[in-house]
Amino acid sequence: METRSGRRLCSPPPPPSPPPPRGARRRRGPPDADLISALPDDILLLVLVRLRCVCTAARTGLLSRRWRGLWTRLPDLDFRRIAPATVKSALSCFAAVPVVSLLDIRIDVGHTAETNSLLRAAALLSPADLYFMFPGSREDRVTPIDLPCFHSTTSIRLVILVPVKPPTVGEFTALERLTLIIGRFDDLGALLARCPRLRVLTVAYTGTLLLRITPPSNSEFPALETVDLNGNIVDLGIFLNRCPRLHVISVTFRGMAPSSLEAALATMEAMEAHGATVSLLVIWIPIAQSDTATLLRAAARLSPQNLFLPLIPDTQGPEYSNVDLPCFHRATSIKIRMPNICLTQLLDGEFSELKKLSLRECIIDDLGSLVSRCPRLRVLKVKAATSKRDIRVHSTSLQKLVLGTYTECRSINIVTPMLKELEMEVHGDKDISVFISAPMVDKVSWRRSYTGLPIVFGFWHLQNLSLERRGLLTDKHLQNLSSEEAVLTSKSLQNLSERQGLLTINYVLSVDMCASVRLLSCLIY
Repeated sequence: METRSGRRLCSPPPPPSPPPPRGARRRRGPPDADLISALPDDILLLVLVRLRCVCTAARTGLLSRRWRGLWTRLPDLDFRRIAPATVKSALSCFAAVPVVSLLDIRIDVGHTAETNSLLRAAALLSPADLYFMFPGSREDRVTPIDLPCFHSTTSIRLVILVPVKPPTVGEFTALERLTLIIGRFDDLGALLARCPRLRVLTVAYTGTLLLRITPPSNSEFPALETVDLNGNIVDLGIFLNRCPRLHVISVTFRGMAPSSLEAALATMEAMEAHGATVSLLVIWIPIAQSDTATLLRAAARLSPQNLFLPLIPDTQGPEYSNVDLPCFHRATSIKIRMPNICLTQLLDGEFSELKKLSLRECIIDDLGSLVSRCPRLRVLKVKAATSKRDIRVHSTSLQKLVLGTYTECRSINIVTPMLKELEMEVHGDKDISVFISAPMVDKVSWRRSYTGLPIVFGFWHLQNLSLERRGLLTDKHLQNLSSEEAVLTSKSLQNLSERQGLLTINYVLSVDMCASVRLLSCLIY
């Protein structure tokens, strides 16, 4: 049996009881016998671990004497929304515990002085895994928190929105994984220099301050293998060049200048030439439309496994800019949101490893050619405009298609033999041409908006037409319909049940009129 931290709790099995004599009746205990308290301690500890709260586990002593004090032997300690003084007092009860596997402390309110005292108490336990969250108040965001050394801790995750200072003495001799989600950390390089066995580092700055990791002079991070940085990163090259064993790099650039971004991308490209892999690249900065093409080419040279480009356009530029889309040979997931950008010509090559593609708020010149260059594409999400107004998607690997166009569409041609989920929102005239071949699809949602001259039914003008597969309708579905729809649906259900005895409803068709009145819900079987 394992706890939340993965530690196994096991006690020697009890000796087998002798079989009852032949013909003897099995004795039963009294009806009010406490069978749970008769279980071994390790089983009871597993019950307490599942409570995910030390205070709740301590209250179980009110139920039975058998449970009193058992909570002080918990290997996994969780404190949620408890005052720092109470948590510190509870930690003193675990001084006799040989190993604390997990210490999870999440404080909503408190002051820096109380937090410093609580961290020192946690350091005395030196748990194997530490999770500490303290948002702090506005008054506390001036006074920094002093981080003590955790000598036996192998994994630390800190979510602290106030400034943090590294320890002046001591080392994190066993630390292998460090995650910092913080507002500011003074001298982060000095902290990393005290972690000789650190292999995985994740740092995310929540504010707009510069994220700088300056190693001490003539020092390296010899064990560091994986790095994930998020923020306004500066001097990235100085840090990466001090990591001789670095294999995986994930970077999210936010709020930095385009010139600094170019230098950072060049540094990452040099690291990739020495064997490192760019796992994630996110660029979330304001950029001029004229620099978009240069940025795409630089990102394509890196060809990260996961690419996310939520670019912020320069409002002083032209209405739209034409940009060639380069190929990302190693990318498995791409998300692009580029307002005022028209992706025109596709450069040579294929997206040979791409499985997920999402395009938003841009203009796509030829969606069909783009899809044809993605032989392994499984998920395609497009919420954009098409300059040719003709949608063509032919793919033998696609399994999910979400398509929404902002401009008027004239024709739709979809051939996807492996498609299982289809969601479309199309704007077009009444003469739009549609051909869809998806024999394996089992989930469909279609919304059709009419432009130009409307279709007239007497005094009504057709605005929207939607089709959605909902499966078998139940009483819960009927409760969500209007009174007229419920009457029509109930009568249809009754007639079908009388004729067939078995009811299977696949689709629900809804028609919206110009007066925003839902006219009818028809059932298609």
